[in-house]
Amino acid sequence: LHFMDDLTKEAKSIGAVNTVYLDYDRITGHNTDGIGFLKALEEADVNLAGKRIALIGAGGSARSIAMSLAGSGISALTIVTRTLTRAEELTRMISASFDVKTSIAGFEELAGVVKEADIIVNTIPGVEDGAPLLLAEDIPSGVVVNDIVYKPLNTPLMREAEKAGARVIPGTGMLLHQAAEQFELFTGHEAPVRAMREALRSEE
Repeated sequence: LHFMDDLTKEAKSIGAVNTVYLDYDRITGHNTDGIGFLKALEEADVNLAGKRIALIGAGGSARSIAMSLAGSGISALTIVTRTLTRAEELTRMISASFDVKTSIAGFEELAGVVKEADIIVNTIPGVEDGAPLLLAEDIPSGVVVNDIVYKPLNTPLMREAEKAGARVIPGTGMLLHQAAEQFELFTGHEAPVRAMREALRSEE
């Protein structure tokens, strides 16, 4: 952050940069994760208004997603994490800007938390021994499960969610739309989202 001349509102609010571009002669830091996440849900026709969210993880991507969710009209956000200090910092950041009910839970409470959620978002990039974070019997059939992990494409969590009859959104949606945002910043032209999507599918 301290190498930037300027920060966009998104980068400033979460304290993280994943995109650096020149604005005339000034180096500007931006973060496209939250924008990409929201566009992926919008594309999937997921309405966030009044929804209860279970967010798994509290790292850099989770911060971007949490701040974007907090400004999208959700009713409650529970952060499930092994690192409680990170989650506490994140809830303070949210409370400073948004009037959203937030809470923190440990991993041992995950199965209970998701039973009260409308949308489950996983931001943790890996699990030990390929074991799923949740089993099918833990996942309510009416929830939306968005796993932002895209390698492997069909994660253990997504397989369990499909068994439970939940609606599954893969991580490629967020990957595509955050990259489209970057393309437009770098080039000044509208991103060729259809071509980008086809290129992404060819790599699956």
